[in-house]
Amino acid sequence: MKKTFTLAETSICLILLAACTGCNCFKKLQAPDALFVEANRQAYEFIGPRFLTYVQADPTLSAVDKGLTVQAVSDWEFMIRTAEESVAADPVPADGFFLGGTSE
Repeated sequence: MKKTFTLAETSICLILLAACTGCNCFKKLQAPDALFVEANRQAYEFIGPRFLTYVQADPTLSAVDKGLTVQAVSDWEFMIRTAEESVAADPVPADGFFLGGTSE
């Protein structure tokens, strides 16, 4: 039988994929690239609130689907915030290239 995905399921997958792309999950843990983190923050600021407004207003979504989507967007923002803290703590990436400001 063919499985069809709901809008909420598809949206959650896309949000998580966008949030995880380029995270170097299989490499040695290191601070994320500052430009990547900033781009992800800007994407979140543009997409997140609009998407939540759309989801909350969609009468075809169940309360469970809405809740899962709200949680996924919240998790996306949490991952960005965590990455921002990591970049602030170690602004020099593993390759030694420093982005902006002053280096010690």
